[in-house]
Amino acid sequence: MDRTSEGDDVAGWEPLLEEVARERYPRLVAYAMHLVGGRGDAEDLVQEALVSTFSGRARFASAAEAESYVRRAVASRYID
Repeated sequence: MDRTSEGDDVAGWEPLLEEVARERYPRLVAYAMHLVGGRGDAEDLVQEALVSTFSGRARFASAAEAESYVRRAVASRYID
């Protein structure tokens, strides 16, 4: 893949990342708080999950699909 198409991929998921972070972040943090107990640790866990989810090659059709994937990433990081 050349640099131009990589940039196009990034541009394609940025709006979805923004939507998930803006509209679903509080729910994701609440979910993570059930696992770790503290807000700071929960926020860190969600940040890590968002980065890993959107820096990978996975592509999502909707914010709901992306949120589901981030929730699985939160749970996986908590277990690890």
